[in-house]
Amino acid sequence: MKAIKKLLYFLAVAGTTMFASSCTDDLEYTPAGQPSGQQVYFAVDLAETINLEENSSSVTIPVSRVVTDEAASFSIFATEESGLFTIPSTVDFAAGESTANLVITYTYSALTQDQAYSCTLTIGDTENTSPYGMTSYEFSLIAPSPWTSLGEGTLTDDVITGAFSRVENQVFTVEIQESDNTPGMYRIVDPYINNQYKLSADGTGSSSNYSCYLVINATDPEAVTISKQNMGILGTDLGDFQMESTAPGTLDNGIITFPKGGIELSFTGYQVLSRLIKAASSRWCFRAPATWRLLP
Repeated sequence: MKAIKKLLYFLAVAGTTMFASSCTDDLEYTPAGQPSGQQVYFAVDLAETINLEENSSSVTIPVSRVVTDEAASFSIFATEESGLFTIPSTVDFAAGESTANLVITYTYSALTQDQAYSCTLTIGDTENTSPYGMTSYEFSLIAPSPWTSLGEGTLTDDVITGAFSRVENQVFTVEIQESDNTPGMYRIVDPYINNQYKLSADGTGSSSNYSCYLVINATDPEAVTISKQNMGILGTDLGDFQMESTAPGTLDNGIITFPKGGIELSFTGYQVLSRLIKAASSRWCFRAPATWRLLP
């Protein structure tokens, strides 16, 4: 009986070895081809949103290349539906240059403030593109409405503590701004940039090129609201942290507060958890600068 078992084992091993050998014999390794041409590309860390400066007339988009021996021009295909932006059809490199600037021009007064104008730029010469960057760059151009800084205040936060255990409430010193166009519309600049929650905080949740703003609508002091928006915190698995008010807050003597359960926390990268974990805020409040009077 033992001999039969040994024989069966031998046949099984031999069959496996023969199968593996025949499969291996049929496979041929073909090395990847080396990039050719001048390898033109858009850097992968370019911003998804570009805020245009007030009364400006142009914005510059950098285009890169690997091979820089000679001067060269490459076609650029642009998609932008508004027709308010003039985009060059080529990008020109001087000899020795690894980066050239594509200058987009516009008339600032013709733009609608806070409207996102979508734009896509694509390198037209496919024989000279690079696998190490983007051949197409999608982004938005925005002429933000003007805001005036009112100084620094304090933000007492328990939104994070409502969702995570063993995390203490924190108080931040933050800058507050008011909309020039809509009195009573405020925003806090980078509210969680200096948090101690050991969570990354940055401009958009994925890029540190621009500030994150937490906008608070206090045009009605008895019904203060916060629309759903990114907090500037990006979790490795959870994605962008987002908050919104679900019950109106109040503005009284320069202090904005929300009732218990009035602010909810959600996450873009984990929708199931977003439905299960909600921050029932009872202590979240913003205290204005001592010299700033919010109430009329």
